[in-house]
Amino acid sequence: MAVPAPTAISPYLSQFGISGVDNAMPTATPAILAFLRGMGMSWDQLGEQRTNQLNTVAAQSQQARQALDTQAQAQQRNLTADTVLRGQMASGLAGQRSADLANAIGKQYGTIDANDAQQRAGIELGYAQGQDQLRQNALERLLNERQGQDVQKATLAEQQRQNQQMTDLYNQQHADAQAQLAQQQRDSAAAIAAQQAQWDAFMKAQQPTAAQQAQNQAIQNQYNQTMANWNARQATAAPAQPGYYGTVPGSVMFPGLNSIYNTIQTKLANPQMTAVPQPTQTPIAAPGGGLVRRPGNKAF
Repeated sequence: MAVPAPTAISPYLSQFGISGVDNAMPTATPAILAFLRGMGMSWDQLGEQRTNQLNTVAAQSQQARQALDTQAQAQQRNLTADTVLRGQMASGLAGQRSADLANAIGKQYGTIDANDAQQRAGIELGYAQGQDQLRQNALERLLNERQGQDVQKATLAEQQRQNQQMTDLYNQQHADAQAQLAQQQRDSAAAIAAQQAQWDAFMKAQQPTAAQQAQNQAIQNQYNQTMANWNARQATAAPAQPGYYGTVPGSVMFPGLNSIYNTIQTKLANPQMTAVPQPTQTPIAAPGGGLVRRPGNKAF
């Protein structure tokens, strides 16, 4: 199994005697590191408290032993002096009393040692319980932080996924709208081009052909010739005689002239027209070159 890579939390885990859980630890944040530093201080204080308590017990036990030693020596001296006074130094009674004193002193030493061991055991037990409590508090806090970070990461990932979906949907809708707009522009351009083609075809159809242009020119020439003839007759006509109308406007003398003019103007405006009306009235020359009135002709 690969060894987990050390993190900023690893030193504190080592201090608390925690191992093999680096992969389950949260990402180190300022709040978590501050908490661990506080736990580390509590851990150190717990160790200092243990040391002080053990030193106190050791000092108390030492004092008790010293006091017992002093007491034992005093009792031994008293026993010896009493034995001497009684003349029992060589008797078995003196030895028995010495043994009883030693036994009593030994029991007291045993009591001191038992108390010392009991107190030390209590201190060690309290120290171990304190370590376990600190270790448990640290683990619970770290695991809760990891769980909270996992929830935050999952929530953030879900939000990012939803945001990406919304972005993709917007991009797709935007692309569809752009494609639709481009298609509308192409359709509009095609419709405009078709209309322009229809208009160009219409305008081309309105242009007279070469034959129609020649016919129109012939009509124009005919009109010009008629007007030239009229002007020439006017110039050579005799003065008006009594009973004659004399020179009259062209609209009276040539009733068909207006029809020809109007036809020419219509023809120029409508090249498809081919019929050209002819004059319906021919002027009559009077004797001497003048124009006369024909009886019964309403034009004169």
